[in-house]
Amino acid sequence: MKTAVITGANGFVGFALLSELLSHDYNIIALIRPSSVISFNNKLKGLSSGGLDISRVEILPVDLGDFDEMRHSLRNTDASIDAFYHLAWNGSSGLKRRDIDLQLSNVNISVQLIRIASDLECKTFVGAGSITEDVVLKMSYERGGKTTLDHLYSTAKLESHLTSQIIAQKEGLDFRWAKITNAYGAGENESHLVPSTLKKLINGEPCEFIRGDQLYDFVYVTDVARAFRLIGENGKNMEVYHIGSGKAAPLKSFIDTMYEVTGSNSPLDFSGDPEHICYLPKTTFSIDTLTRDTGFAPEVSFEEGVRKTLEAMH
Repeated sequence: MKTAVITGANGFVGFALLSELLSHDYNIIALIRPSSVISFNNKLKGLSSGGLDISRVEILPVDLGDFDEMRHSLRNTDASIDAFYHLAWNGSSGLKRRDIDLQLSNVNISVQLIRIASDLECKTFVGAGSITEDVVLKMSYERGGKTTLDHLYSTAKLESHLTSQIIAQKEGLDFRWAKITNAYGAGENESHLVPSTLKKLINGEPCEFIRGDQLYDFVYVTDVARAFRLIGENGKNMEVYHIGSGKAAPLKSFIDTMYEVTGSNSPLDFSGDPEHICYLPKTTFSIDTLTRDTGFAPEVSFEEGVRKTLEAMH
């Protein structure tokens, strides 16, 4: 039986990954902020009622920045760690994405976790990145460096990716990086695009967007979790994988699907200020490498995923 460490196990994608790994007979070591242990335990009870064996989840209450305590706690588990999944990120939404000190601290956390994983002779380290890394790169080079504080989160993700890769190579640690396009589904932050749009459509409220011709991709959270498991099991050292549906399309087409599924009569407006739009090429969203190396194929279509999300919202 394999053992995996997960940071961010109480988060949207992290908890889905925990469920996915449990269903494939993993033992889990969940690094949880002390203040989140109660809510995490309550969520675990839901998995238990669904038939999963939550006795295989060991909770280590520790703050991400307390590296000595984290190293000590992991050593005391006496577990041979097959995969270390780092999904935790402080300030992933709202104004905290613009907090310079907070975002830079995330980079340091990633680097220190690489060192801890190496010290513990962990077999594989999988980091969670974002397709916004590609956005900030494209804007930096094509727009004469005109990135702003709004791109701080994306820049920190990119720095975390590249620096972690360098440190992992130095430590001789098997390293894989996964860039998520746009994960959605039950339990997602209500301020994010899919749930916030669905809520407005259900209520008949006006929906405003910045144009709608830029390419997007959305991938249901259970597919994201399965992709992470497969990357940990079958991915290649130093490879970067995009996790998506493989069916990138103009944003308007996804909005239209949500509009049709909800049967809404909300007015749609795509005349927002296009100044900060970044047009990524379709090749950026390719999951060919992920499919080739791991056998991943998405199972939930966008329409089906929207229906699942709606059911959870009611």
